[in-house]
Amino acid sequence: MEIAPEVKEAYEKIRLPQSDLKWVTFKYDDSKVVVDTSGTDHGAFLDMLPDDAPLYAYYRVEVKASDATRTKFVFVSWVGENVSPLTKGKVSVDKPQIKSIIKDFSIEIATSDQGDLTYDKILDTIGSADH
Repeated sequence: MEIAPEVKEAYEKIRLPQSDLKWVTFKYDDSKVVVDTSGTDHGAFLDMLPDDAPLYAYYRVEVKASDATRTKFVFVSWVGENVSPLTKGKVSVDKPQIKSIIKDFSIEIATSDQGDLTYDKILDTIGSADH
């Protein structure tokens, strides 16, 4: 599997403090992982998750603490419910290579359930991971 250079560029862009991006997704284009889409609206993230394809995502969350707001990042591996078993296996094999580029994140979520990826659920999961 090959990873397109723009994957690293998108990862670096979303990590910038001045970035407006809230998420970026990466998809397979034949045997290459490329940038799929990105956005500034958390609701739009859920709307674009396919039932029949895998995606990787990097998700930015602002966590309010008593004294400040902290930025946390989430790595998501999404496998839609209608993805073939062979493709599901490919995601498991390829994920370490993706994570060699997308390195810095507070939590990792592997799911096929949109309910696991609502903004509130992600905040709850990050809060649990911080304790």
